[in-house]
Amino acid sequence: MTDLESLLKAVLSHPAETTLRGMLQDELIATDCWEWQTLLGFIRTHPESDGLRLLAADWLDGEGQGARADFIRVQCALASLMKEYPDSSASRPEYDEFMAIQAGLTRVICSTLTQGVIHPAQVTWEQTEDGWVNITGGGAAIVYDRGFAARCLMDSSVFLAKAGELFRNNPITYVRLTDKMPVRVAEGWWWADSCLNPADPTSCTGYLPPDLYEAMLEGDRSGRRRSVPRSAADLTFPTQDAAIAALSGACLVYGRALVMSDPYARGGIPEPARNTSVRR
Repeated sequence: MTDLESLLKAVLSHPAETTLRGMLQDELIATDCWEWQTLLGFIRTHPESDGLRLLAADWLDGEGQGARADFIRVQCALASLMKEYPDSSASRPEYDEFMAIQAGLTRVICSTLTQGVIHPAQVTWEQTEDGWVNITGGGAAIVYDRGFAARCLMDSSVFLAKAGELFRNNPITYVRLTDKMPVRVAEGWWWADSCLNPADPTSCTGYLPPDLYEAMLEGDRSGRRRSVPRSAADLTFPTQDAAIAALSGACLVYGRALVMSDPYARGGIPEPARNTSVRR
């Protein structure tokens, strides 16, 4: 195991340890891997880790993006408070302080957070009681948790246009296509043909490409529709929630695949640059 691998595991296990984060930063600098895309790759692969998010905040400080860095830190602090006091977090004195800091920072960087996804002129935002920031506009809603976008709700045309940007820069864990609803049938809940890529695309608007929903067709499942092709039959689910969850999962597979050509997106340990005068 390399020093980089050992330090990464240590930061994952002890997210609050600033000394460990500093050691990992030093190792990334020494191997010429102290750059934003490396950190994003780690965060995408370990979305549960606060330590890696705080490490990204340290990088942002070094780039003169203090407000963005502090937004990550205060959201991590709020999430930690919610976890420690799940039934009484809002009554804690630090809760109001953290929420006030978060509101001030969001006003400053709101348009930056959604750059490339929501036009600045369309942006509105609100804080939730859970300490999240919900940014909406242009047919999209993006929920920020611990400094990065975690959930997105948007119509399929917006998702297909912006998925690459969203997944490249954030550890997205939930997608809801707001213009798609499964149809009630005798066998359960079916993602009807309007969700698929029809034989004649001009006959149906707002369809999804096959490479998005193909993840829903893997394996065998009971409850298939009678007298319909296998591809359509396998898009039948026992409950509405199960159907929506399946499409969300397919969207996650689709979005993550868009960034897999980036080696950092795979979440592996970068190889040290052979010529440290040239940044990777």
